[in-house]
Amino acid sequence: MALFQEELSGVATQLWSYPMRRSRFLLGKLLAGVSLVLGQSLLALGVAVVIFDLPFGAEGWAGLLVALTLAAIAFNGLYLAAAITITDFQTFMVGSNVSILVLVFSAPSMYTVDQMPVVLQWIAMVNPLTYAINGMRDAALFGFADAWVNLLVLAVIAVVTYAVAGRALLNRARNL
Repeated sequence: MALFQEELSGVATQLWSYPMRRSRFLLGKLLAGVSLVLGQSLLALGVAVVIFDLPFGAEGWAGLLVALTLAAIAFNGLYLAAAITITDFQTFMVGSNVSILVLVFSAPSMYTVDQMPVVLQWIAMVNPLTYAINGMRDAALFGFADAWVNLLVLAVIAVVTYAVAGRALLNRARNL
């Protein structure tokens, strides 16, 4: 949403009037978005530690934090690429609100993939949230050895979405 606010307020024109590399712009968006997600998540984990007896060892906590960070980077990149590619604010808002519901309810956040209807199992296979949830759970409970495939998928999603965002950013900056 910050991207649309920058354009509506004229800040985007000012930003791109100076010689700024798109990598620095994307890095700024990445740091802001991921920091917010990690801060909120760490606060929630802190509350969970106080309330519940979490059975994680040092490797489990490290794996959980790595998986959480990769998930935050991947989803930040996914929505940033969508925001840069879509030029209409309302279209982006409707698309992001609908996609969040589809992602959450077609991922194994409330039930396992095996318990889902067949159609949802197919959607879950291409749903990035499936890999984030499985990666965090597997890393926290079983360690990196069981979570590496999910973490690799999240890393690939992050690289691809930031490449798409960078490419779309060039096109969008030309149109300001």
